[in-house]
Amino acid sequence: MAGMKYFNANRFPILLLLCLVILSAGFAGFRHESVKGTLYLKDISGDPSALKDVVISGILQDMHHGIKFDIHGERVKKSFRFYENNGDMAADMQTLGNAIRYNENLISYQEDYAISPKARIEVTATHGEDEHGLKWTETTKAADMADVYVSMSNHSYTGKKTGIERLFFYTGSYIKSEGLDFKLSEKRYFNEDDHLVSRSEGSIEMIPRPHIGTSDGRHAFTILDGEIYFTLLSTPDYKGESGIFKVEEFADSGFWLGSQDSRGQYGRVKTVVSFSLDDRELTVLGLKAVKGKLVLIILEDGMLSLQAYDPDSGELIDKLDVMSFDNYEYVGFLQSFAQENQLNICIKVTEVNSDSEEKDTSLLIAGVKLEEDNLSLLHLIEGLDLDKGENIFYNLEQITETKGKLFVFTYVRREEEMLGMPYDILEPMHYLMFVYQNDNLLYKGELVTDADEDYIADRERIQTYSGGYSSSYYEYRMIKAIEVREEIIP
Repeated sequence: MAGMKYFNANRFPILLLLCLVILSAGFAGFRHESVKGTLYLKDISGDPSALKDVVISGILQDMHHGIKFDIHGERVKKSFRFYENNGDMAADMQTLGNAIRYNENLISYQEDYAISPKARIEVTATHGEDEHGLKWTETTKAADMADVYVSMSNHSYTGKKTGIERLFFYTGSYIKSEGLDFKLSEKRYFNEDDHLVSRSEGSIEMIPRPHIGTSDGRHAFTILDGEIYFTLLSTPDYKGESGIFKVEEFADSGFWLGSQDSRGQYGRVKTVVSFSLDDRELTVLGLKAVKGKLVLIILEDGMLSLQAYDPDSGELIDKLDVMSFDNYEYVGFLQSFAQENQLNICIKVTEVNSDSEEKDTSLLIAGVKLEEDNLSLLHLIEGLDLDKGENIFYNLEQITETKGKLFVFTYVRREEEMLGMPYDILEPMHYLMFVYQNDNLLYKGELVTDADEDYIADRERIQTYSGGYSSSYYEYRMIKAIEVREEIIP
């Protein structure tokens, strides 16, 4: 009886304690079951001893949780973590389009165009009346020349506060056509007294649109010692002046750009390096910070080259020619991975199949080191060693160098496993690892997981539902933040 009285008097704290014990036990059990999922390294070809002196680490994650893993030989160490918000995810799952997240900022880049004051221009006008009785006049300017601007934005996030600053800068570059290929239209509305009521201006239409060095604007800028440096992703279509520039100050977001054919410049920029785009076939692919220097990746007169510059003086420190091929073989794709004093790059090139005259696309991977102000080529791989029917899914995930070996990671699909799904994301994928020394394949393996189970429900739904489909990139578990480090034996 005394025990019952004690329970009744302390019922709430006792029940609360019991609930916490049950929840803790359940959570511990869930954590234990979570790390029991499939995750191991499967040998495909080559010599597994190529991995004996390294540890491979990464995170298998979706938007809700992640399993961090370390693989050394046959040993796999795993740990589980719930994510409280998106910021807990591995950084490379937060990349958005042409933007890079840096500290509390999201920095983005794009190119913009304005009809050049030096252009030959023809103006045409059409008139009409809308359903509200407002008269309108649409004026179209057709020009043979457009100036190229760099447009950057800096979104800052501090707690719940957000802000945005912008930069709008003319490098001195322009695009010129034989005809009047650049068109800008403006529509003005007038009331019955012929007073201007409103106006709307479109963006410049360019037919055909100019090629750019790469469609990924993140390659146009880099961050070195907390400072932002950028270049113009140009091709031989671009003429005039370009270079490497340093952002000294963004402008307040409230500025007004004005008319498309009378652009101003906003923000402060310092020219670090200036070079001409005339009288040569030049494609600027990207800019990276490596060991305190700025490395410009270019394709010049059929040669893929890297140029290292001092960020303070703008002095050219060294230049490395990597490989020669015709400009038309480059298809506008670049990936770059910087690590300490090394830069690993991947570009896509096309080859014409002599039997079928069809164009085949292959990868060119280069591992370059910057040491004592000298650029040296460590690895050059012409095409990954894919088996028949294996195709890379979108991009490579990582290229990194450790112990004199180059590690390449990528998701692939296999034709024999294709399910005929109308959406690529639902097809089975495999996470492969390639280990090279120079151009010699030492090892090929697969990081096997049970992540494919995440897609089963959606696959079944698509097969029985004829409507559309939408999903979030973050809903499915994927391997991210992959790293390779030297195994230190105590």
